[in-house]
Amino acid sequence: VVLTEDLHWFDTSSIELLESLLDLAQTHRILFLNIFRPGYKETGERIVASIKKKSSAYYVEIHLEPLDERHSDTLIKNMLSHSVLGHNVMQQIVRAAGGNPYFIEEIVRSLIDMGALVPKDGKFQVTTRIATTTIPNTIYDVLMSRIDQIDEATRDLVRIAAIVGRTFLYRIIKEVAVEIEDIDLRLSYLKDLQLIIENERTGEIAYSFKHGLAQEAVYLSMLPQKRKNLHLEVAYAIERIFNHKLHEFYGILSYHFNKGADLDKAEDYMVKAGDEAMNVSASSEALEYYQTAMELYIKKGGDAIDAGKIAGLEENIAMAFFNKGNFVEAVHYFERSLRNKGVKIRTNTLLLVTELAFNLISIIRYLYFPTVSAKKAPSAADNHIMKVKFKLAMALAYVDINRVFLDNIRLVPQAFKFDIQKAPVYLDVLIGGSALFAVTGLSFKLSKKILDYVADLISRRDDSVATPANFFRFIESMYNCLTGQWHHKVNDVFVENALRVGDLVNASGFLVWLGYAKIERGDLDEAQKVIQMLKGIGRRYNFEHATLDYCYLSCKLAIINGELKRAQRFIDDGIMLLDKFGLDIHKVGFLGVKAKILILQNDFNSAQKILGEADDLINKVGKKAILPHYYGDFLIGQLRYFAGQLENCTARNRIVEFKKHKRSALKTAKQSVKHFRKRIAIGRTEAYRLIGRCYSLGNNQNKALKWWDKSIIEGQRLKADLELARTINEVERTVNAARGP
Repeated sequence: VVLTEDLHWFDTSSIELLESLLDLAQTHRILFLNIFRPGYKETGERIVASIKKKSSAYYVEIHLEPLDERHSDTLIKNMLSHSVLGHNVMQQIVRAAGGNPYFIEEIVRSLIDMGALVPKDGKFQVTTRIATTTIPNTIYDVLMSRIDQIDEATRDLVRIAAIVGRTFLYRIIKEVAVEIEDIDLRLSYLKDLQLIIENERTGEIAYSFKHGLAQEAVYLSMLPQKRKNLHLEVAYAIERIFNHKLHEFYGILSYHFNKGADLDKAEDYMVKAGDEAMNVSASSEALEYYQTAMELYIKKGGDAIDAGKIAGLEENIAMAFFNKGNFVEAVHYFERSLRNKGVKIRTNTLLLVTELAFNLISIIRYLYFPTVSAKKAPSAADNHIMKVKFKLAMALAYVDINRVFLDNIRLVPQAFKFDIQKAPVYLDVLIGGSALFAVTGLSFKLSKKILDYVADLISRRDDSVATPANFFRFIESMYNCLTGQWHHKVNDVFVENALRVGDLVNASGFLVWLGYAKIERGDLDEAQKVIQMLKGIGRRYNFEHATLDYCYLSCKLAIINGELKRAQRFIDDGIMLLDKFGLDIHKVGFLGVKAKILILQNDFNSAQKILGEADDLINKVGKKAILPHYYGDFLIGQLRYFAGQLENCTARNRIVEFKKHKRSALKTAKQSVKHFRKRIAIGRTEAYRLIGRCYSLGNNQNKALKWWDKSIIEGQRLKADLELARTINEVERTVNAARGP
């Protein structure tokens, strides 16, 4: 049994951790009891939404209603050991509390504190003070009435504790409350009053307010200036006591200095807390710290804002978004950062296209006619700018592949000029250049040449220099998949090593391309293994891009297994994620696969709408901006749709509609030939078969046989056994039907 109390006050990382842990309830005998107040969108409501989406069959929601009058009476009697309390007093307590059991408990304890109720012979006896006692109207009033009964020094101690937080360390309290005598006795007294409880935290003696409302009531009762002063005292105390392990307190220090209006120190510790969070892959926490630090800096900077300082904060925010898989926001902040550093972001397409030819010539020259002259050693500033540009390029690859090619191919010639041993980032740039040539279909030959060049550099590297081996594996996997080299195996060791250092992008990127290859080859057990690994990355690290790929591959596998409803659930989940991040270039492929599912269910009307939506997106972003496997799935969806319509028109003798669909089918067939022949091997066997079907249904049997023959040849060459079998079966059915009985 796992109990989480006051979940509504959880921080972002704790919520993400809990979301991952809750999945265990599906496969293990674990009961999670999550207690929280309603109305907290980022915590309690987020957990509820997550459970309903992923584990609704294991979920029971219990709304705790207020106690009715009878139960309120019972609670009061139990607390007072069934002592007799006047009816009027009982009614006052019940009416004031409104069925809130904590409110009732605090009212009863306040009556005991005030001497209106005194213990005698195992029970409580009512005294004359009850007649002059006023029952408070709110929980805050009753809590403060209890605090007011305490002596002044103990109240001061409680105030300091409330400033520290719901939980407070003994050493911090003792350091701040130097003028208060007998601290241990006073803490013991507060425990007896059941205002605080003692526990242990990270090997330190610690205390907690029994209820968060008690801490909140005391905190709000203080004057603003008093709160500011105490926050600063607490912050300075933490710096003195824990100076040997201050990194563990960066977040807490940023909070106290911010509340104490020392904005310089608050900003400094927020950035440090963000850096610390990034080091342990807590990207959500890092993002909150960095964004708050930038808001603070702008607030206190006024007209004297340093563009370089802003650029550094924007770069940190961009990296946090990047690590979370939110590439749209990452692109936005990387570009802002570069502009603030004085780097021009080129947007003139004509100029970029003009430069393209020059850059291509330079790349070919460096690859095939390498210079023997000494390489330059880049400066630290050059290295840093290149790292930011490279990360921007990687983020853009998920957002706009056309732009990333035009904008970043010029980085590749620069990389050849520098000594890679002294600037490993340029090795990343070369690998990225290989990816650009492959994914755009511009030249697989150049892509492979660059990969071989990099592999040679890595093999001869100085062992003291870190190499981008993870990125190399990712891009090599992509190249192999696009070109039809599908014999490679799952490398568990590589994936685990990449995950161990928080390299989620390269680990999941390697897996997803391997997953496409396994599905194409019909290695369904291996494909399922890859899919589960992607699912684990998505859930363990809250890396939603891995979850997106998990949905896509799971859908494809479900289609192969004939589980169309299951496939539709996966593709719909993926589309929801895409809409969340605004990744239109991915959505085209998802819509193409969804259309395929609908066509297999003979729902041509819905499929037409889905393909129309995809076509609108293509017109919006441009065909070249879409990743090849996604555009391929859209084309396959279109081929299936037009082939199905031709078949329906023939069966119903609809000549006019037949001619219209035939024109569309042949147009899509020509587009598909160009795409699958030049850009991608994934889906090629299926596409050629569907092209053959379109020609066959359009009464051109010679061309149909030609494309079926190509489908069989490609299926045999690529070892795409499932699609090969489907092509052979289709040819046999068509030939047998032509022969007649």
